[in-house]
Amino acid sequence: MLVTRMLEPAKVVQKADNQYDEQVSVRNNRQIWLNYSQEQNIPEVFHLLKRMHRAARIPDDDAEALQIGHYGIGEKYETHQDSDPKRLGSHGREP
Repeated sequence: MLVTRMLEPAKVVQKADNQYDEQVSVRNNRQIWLNYSQEQNIPEVFHLLKRMHRAARIPDDDAEALQIGHYGIGEKYETHQDSDPKRLGSHGREP
C-alpha cells in the first residue's frame, strides 16, 4: 500500500515544552497523520474512510485527521505520562 512508504518514526509529546520528539525507549513504531488531500487521493484510504463514516454516521467533514500506525515485531507504545492515572487527575489533566 502507498501509505507504507509514507510512514515515519513515531514521536511522543514532551510534557515540559509540548514539543514532539522520538522516544524509542517508550515508542518505537512508525506512523503518519494523513491530511484531507491525502485521504481523498489514496483510493484504499478513501474507500475505508467512507465505510467507517457511514457505519458511525459521521459526516466526512466532521472527522479528525486519520492516524495510521504500524507496529512490527518487537515494536511498542508503552504507557506514557498521559496514560498514568496516578500522574494525572480526571479527564487527563494534571492534578
